[in-house]
Amino acid sequence: MEQANALIEQARTARQSGDRDRAIELQRQAVGLLRQLEDAPRLAHALRHLGDLLVEAGEPEAAAVPLAEALDIYRDAPAADPLDIANAARAAAVQSEAIGDSRRAQHLWREARDRYVALDDRLRELTGENAGQAEAEARLRVLG
Repeated sequence: MEQANALIEQARTARQSGDRDRAIELQRQAVGLLRQLEDAPRLAHALRHLGDLLVEAGEPEAAAVPLAEALDIYRDAPAADPLDIANAARAAAVQSEAIGDSRRAQHLWREARDRYVALDDRLRELTGENAGQAEAEARLRVLG
């Protein structure tokens, strides 16, 4: 677990410094380790971040599989944090938009919005706003 955590932290640092290729490589390594450890919640989180990185790197097609897997893991886990599920739906919506699948993007943005709405009190307490809901509503307006 410590090695996976170290890889995730290194990937985060590489991402922040603008080295997306290195961040993707490190995140993929972390995903591989988490698969071996059979840590579903951590795996789903790592997969979502891998998908985010791939979309940012201009590889949204490659992000489809890790993001779909992350959503599946979260949806199948009764104890999954609702915020993690909302964030995974958001990431999948961004990816769907990036590949031009407006219909799927709308569906995922609606799911993300609904999940963020359900978390409104928690998010406003943590951050003073519900940015996820606002973003989802804005994207849904653009997508029609």
